Amino acid sequence: MALLPLLAACGARTADKLVVIEVDGLRIERQTRAATVGEVLAESNIQRGTLDRVVPDLNDPIDRVMRISVIRVREEQVDEQRVVPFSRRLLRDEAMADGLSRILQLGVNGHEDQTFNVVYENGAETARDLVSQHTIELPREEIILIGAKGLLRSVQLPGTVLYISNGNAWLMRDVSGTKRPLTFSGDLDGRVFVVAPDGNRLLLSRRSSVGGAVGAVGPLNSLWLIDTRFVGESPVEVGVDNVLYADWLNSNQLLFSTAERTTGAPGWKAHNDLVMFDIGTKASQLVIAPLTHFSYAFWGANFILAPDRKRIVYAGADELGFIDLPTGKRTVLQKFPVYQTMAGWVWTPDLAWSPDMRHLIATLHVPPPGTPLPESSSKFDVWAVNTAGAFAAQLATDTGMFANPSWSNQGRIAYAQAHQPQQSADSEYDLWVMNVDGSNKQRVYPAQGEHGMTNPQAAWSADGRQLIVLQDGNLILVDAATKVASQLTADGGGTQLRWR
Repeated sequence: MALLPLLAACGARTADKLVVIEVDGLRIERQTRAATVGEVLAESNIQRGTLDRVVPDLNDPIDRVMRISVIRVREEQVDEQRVVPFSRRLLRDEAMADGLSRILQLGVNGHEDQTFNVVYENGAETARDLVSQHTIELPREEIILIGAKGLLRSVQLPGTVLYISNGNAWLMRDVSGTKRPLTFSGDLDGRVFVVAPDGNRLLLSRRSSVGGAVGAVGPLNSLWLIDTRFVGESPVEVGVDNVLYADWLNSNQLLFSTAERTTGAPGWKAHNDLVMFDIGTKASQLVIAPLTHFSYAFWGANFILAPDRKRIVYAGADELGFIDLPTGKRTVLQKFPVYQTMAGWVWTPDLAWSPDMRHLIATLHVPPPGTPLPESSSKFDVWAVNTAGAFAAQLATDTGMFANPSWSNQGRIAYAQAHQPQQSADSEYDLWVMNVDGSNKQRVYPAQGEHGMTNPQAAWSADGRQLIVLQDGNLILVDAATKVASQLTADGGGTQLRWR
């Protein structure tokens, strides 16, 4: 009978467990018979916040000797202002001698407000997540001009070549060595770049100084005029904003199409209207009401005015047609499936008028009949389309979506051929020429084995013997017969060209 009290005493001692609780910078030791971590904290009157963590878990059983940590957790919103460093861009400038340099634009850092959700554990920061950011001031890049004048041999050029390079308009007349800049602001957006019928004035569009980015306020751009005959002439503002297309109706009147800025991508909504504008009186008149019937009309149609200035072609994402300007009558010439780019841009056809205005030449998305998903087909061809709607003929197949065909005064056609037609959005292109019936196709640039063009454009000389193309941002003169190529510019910033 004496053994029972002894066993009871031993059982009482083994029931007691030693725990060490670390909380709020304190270390608390206690004996406990609690079964779980949560029970220990309850009997110790330790309060926990909704974010606090306990290690081990509250439901874990208590060992004979155990350490328990109560980690105080809190979150708070922290606002900070961050400097956004400016970038630096080097531009080759053929108006400045080789070896010289100058700063065209000083760089300025931008600033943005950032809001973070910050997590603290026992007073120490353990996590920081960006919740929102708001740009206060955009950085302005620093632009440094590096002289490139005299690096190239001067080449004879019949007529006048106008081009955009590094956001400025440039001119070459008769010889390439006479090149000179017409603007110095670096803000041409390339939407409008057309020469007046008299050949002496250039109509161009400049990005707005108010805003300019997606989601910003203010106009998209504005139209300006500059006289190309005189050195040192400054552009003159026309008084028209928010333009996606413009051309000359005559020496005093313009035809343009408008858009409005939007907060979402792509940053504008095209109206696809046509407005006549008198440069002298500043009077405007709506000629064609907004076109909204074709797919992705918000992106905007391509417009090309006929040589007689009485008809205009429009090309949307799934339709090609022309409009008679005196009557406003619209005629659909060709329908085709929309091409799904699966990206934030919309494909629309490149096109050009024939010199006699009886035909158009265009890059069209025409998948073979029976294609299961025609909108996904990567087949693009160059077609000739009769403007009376009598017929359409395929002239070159599997050219890629940026064939950008052009018609010489003598009736030959230049077009770009993708190296990889199935991936033509990112492919390099070669320049080919052919007869108006699609016969006698010849590759004229670049030479076999050389890398192709990434911005395929071609402008014919008046006599149809030469073309100018863009290669790596430089203008290249190509003889259509001998295929001899001569580099005309060396600044690497060319984006558009015109040859009168």
